[in-house]
Amino acid sequence: MLCDGPYNPGMSCHADATDTRPSAIFLMGPTATGKTALACALATRFPVELVSVDSALVYRGLDVGAAKPDAETLRRHPHALIDIRDPSEPYSAAMFREDALAAMQAITARGHAPLLVGGTGLYFRALERGLSAMPPADAGCANACARKPNAKAGRRCTRASRNSIPRLPRGSVPMTPSASSVRWKRSSFRATRSPRCTRVCGTPGACRTGY
Repeated sequence: MLCDGPYNPGMSCHADATDTRPSAIFLMGPTATGKTALACALATRFPVELVSVDSALVYRGLDVGAAKPDAETLRRHPHALIDIRDPSEPYSAAMFREDALAAMQAITARGHAPLLVGGTGLYFRALERGLSAMPPADAGCANACARKPNAKAGRRCTRASRNSIPRLPRGSVPMTPSASSVRWKRSSFRATRSPRCTRVCGTPGACRTGY
């Protein structure tokens, strides 16, 4: 069986493939558990360089509420992949994987070990296990499948209305059974992901929705 996409040890077609990724240390856990302090202590004692694994810290300006290391900490112990995007720019697990592998290669070339520290489990998962081959995002398709508010004019915005997910426009492509199940009904992004993938791939269910 032939496989497209990055190395994924969980796929049978990659079982005998050689993993060319640099060796790295993962330091993961919830926010405010001392990961940064421990990572900095390790960087002081051992030849390691730090790589941030945090979906909020990639954005510039999100210093409050994201537990971003302060300027002095970052001066003494630089972290790769912090402040690399503006908040208006999209960033995905696939982008992180590509950026992290590049940072790891550079660190290894300098004779150091990459120490990846953070709390975004999906990013760690993408780096460790790889991602399925997927078509690139299509802004036009996303707009076509976007859901539109169904609130009456002048109705006050309550928590229920903010969290409600309106119906898809008529003529949208069918959703896969998993995408239309109850567990998807509270997430507009996930609920529209199936029709977006179907439009791009041309086949219902071509992109799995079971994450």
